[in-house]
Amino acid sequence: MSQVSFAVRRGGGGAGPVVLALTGDIDRDESVVLAEAAASVGEGDRDLRVDLSGVRFMDSSGLHFLVALRNEAEARGARFSLSGVRPQAARLVRLVGLEDFLGLPPETRSA
Repeated sequence: MSQVSFAVRRGGGGAGPVVLALTGDIDRDESVVLAEAAASVGEGDRDLRVDLSGVRFMDSSGLHFLVALRNEAEARGARFSLSGVRPQAARLVRLVGLEDFLGLPPETRSA
């Protein structure tokens, strides 16, 4: 398994969503990096998109992270969305019934 890393991209001039791009394998050993990723998203950010296109594997720790991040975004009135969800992560989200809660993109809701 590869360690998870992240990058934050903000739209120019504050326009557009903040994109939190994750790369690697998200498992319980990555909690420190995930906490850093969550802290990197600012309080004033109104739209948060989590890009999972670089995530090859995700376990329940990744789900916990996404749920917490979504709850934090909602608490401050920000919109939360997922993009680039690969099949393994999409299956996991569907398995636990979080596709609506996390806003799983339509193209990943089957198969």
